[in-house]
Amino acid sequence: MKIMMLGQKRSGKSATGNTLLRKQVFDTCPNEQCQVEVEEVSDQLVTVIDTPGWWKETSRCTEDMDKEIVRGLSLSPPGVHAVLLVVPLDLRFRQAQLAALEDHMNLFDEGIWKHTMVLFTYGDNLEDKSVEEHIEREHSALRWLVDKCENRYYTINNMKKADMTQVTELFEKVEEMVAGNSGQLFCPDMKDVHLRIDEKFKKRELKHVLKKSLEQEYRRRELELMISFKEKLLELQADIRESVASQRPRTLIDKNKIKAKGIGQKKKDEKEEKVDAKINREIEKLDKDILTSTILLRNSKEFLLPDLKGESSAPSNFDKVLNWISSLKIGTNTESQLTLNFSETSGYASIYDFNKDMDMPK
Repeated sequence: MKIMMLGQKRSGKSATGNTLLRKQVFDTCPNEQCQVEVEEVSDQLVTVIDTPGWWKETSRCTEDMDKEIVRGLSLSPPGVHAVLLVVPLDLRFRQAQLAALEDHMNLFDEGIWKHTMVLFTYGDNLEDKSVEEHIEREHSALRWLVDKCENRYYTINNMKKADMTQVTELFEKVEEMVAGNSGQLFCPDMKDVHLRIDEKFKKRELKHVLKKSLEQEYRRRELELMISFKEKLLELQADIRESVASQRPRTLIDKNKIKAKGIGQKKKDEKEEKVDAKINREIEKLDKDILTSTILLRNSKEFLLPDLKGESSAPSNFDKVLNWISSLKIGTNTESQLTLNFSETSGYASIYDFNKDMDMPK
């Protein structure tokens, strides 16, 4: 029986491997490399491949990490009978965990799901609750995962290493799944797997470039608006000062007239002085903001574009992504919001929100 374990960091994969093989062969500290061990368990040879865990935040995962995770399959050349997706019961399984999981499962072909089973660790956390109750009460992301694995799951408690019953039951479930697959091993084309990794990280780089380009355009327009607003304030300030100057007494008669107007005129003058001072403060603030925006805009123009040349000549959907990017036009809608126009003829456009990540086309 050949088994590969996949899962998030600190999910209990290594401890589970030790439980399955009934030996302390895997280091339970976070590992950065794949490890394979073979032992005889209950009169059969069992191969267990432990792989590095992935981060919950997909942005922290690197190309080298992904390559090391998929390298686990090369440690069992004919392939594996089962892929155990290790999910700890001591942590919540939400959309972020599911996104990270799918991000790595997608590196393999769709056929991996026929060979996959969810293995819940930290079974002692259930206490008096059944795993079925836990699945039902948890976030819909966990129910989706269990459904995707065609309701194949098992719970293990690594605190009870001497309890062989749980290991025997797990192996029986694996054998049942293997029988359903007519004994076929999961062995994807590793060349295709590495192409998917390459495409994944090129898309990530391209997404970063496009986001930077949009941010640059946004800053440029923001700078234009601030400069325009400053000019309007300067014009307003000049008008106020001209008005104040025109009302100043030039002759003795004018002075006598102003004295006659009394306190009302004085209050008006004080109010105009306050408005002038306030405009001055706004102009000073704008000067600082304009300087900051100018620096940001200048820096955004200096970032390096990634090298998008692939080493392989194999056809890829990435070329379609590049063509799609080249057709994008940055514009504004009637409400002066920054938009992406997907083509000059279709009329379809998208308002860009800088607080959210962009979705790339599939």
